[in-house]
Amino acid sequence: LFRSIPAKKLVSILKPKDNDEPTEDRFAAAILSEAKNGYGMIFLGTGSRSIPSEFRNSIERIVREFTGPIAMLFGSYNLSEDGNASLTKILVPTTGADYSRFGAEVAVAIAKGCGASITALHVSVSPEHDLLRHPAELLRTGRVLVADIEALGKREGVQVHPQALMGQAKESAILRQVERGGHQLIVIGSKSQSTEQLHFGTSAMALIEKAPCPVLIVKS
Repeated sequence: LFRSIPAKKLVSILKPKDNDEPTEDRFAAAILSEAKNGYGMIFLGTGSRSIPSEFRNSIERIVREFTGPIAMLFGSYNLSEDGNASLTKILVPTTGADYSRFGAEVAVAIAKGCGASITALHVSVSPEHDLLRHPAELLRTGRVLVADIEALGKREGVQVHPQALMGQAKESAILRQVERGGHQLIVIGSKSQSTEQLHFGTSAMALIEKAPCPVLIVKS
């Protein structure tokens, strides 16, 4: 994805040690051990739409024990035949919550690194599902939220297209935007949860399952 950085500079292969933990925990142990060297964030890639069963316990352990933010990529990025495809369009759905904005900050950093643009999207629930608020008020709130991300992008030299919509189902609206805009990556901020099993929320799980492009979940 980062077309200006040689792949070999982004790869570090950790060899197993004689005192490594059993195979089931070796994956988590190696990453957590390396993370003690001052890393502020961990990126994990599954290569699929779900966490492989053989790695679920290890990934859940990493999420529990690493004190910093973690980003997990679901799905694979389709390269062109010559292997030089670049990431140019990122969709960032936002709710205005702190963890959602942190996801947007990560998306801006990625976009800055590879010269991509961002569409910041806020979907307000239709009035029939939110009787206490007027549609115009909902849209104003949405426009303020995406304008904040637009300003963040401007400070970092990243082009951000703000978009505030009304819809009955946020997931459907996001998926339609992905199709219309030809986005290649969705970045979603997710809050930390104390549960033993890894879960990102109903909306995020639906997007992971149905989106035509990879989904990056950023847990703050």
